[in-house]
Amino acid sequence: LLYFETYSDNPSLKQLGSKVRKDILGGQSLSSALNKQKKLFTPVFIGIIQAGESSGELEVTLQRLTDLMV
Repeated sequence: LLYFETYSDNPSLKQLGSKVRKDILGGQSLSSALNKQKKLFTPVFIGIIQAGESSGELEVTLQRLTDLMV
């Protein structure tokens, strides 16, 4: 998130990175922070993130999502 906030040329992506990072640093989970951005993240995507958080497999979950998007 800090990468997007710092290096993105896209102002919207910078703002997204900043908002989500701020929420996480404020104690919210990643899924909660992303859920505030409903225009950008679908309920299915957020549900997958929640499942990764609940299972303790968030890193693996994020890697799998990344593989699907690339």
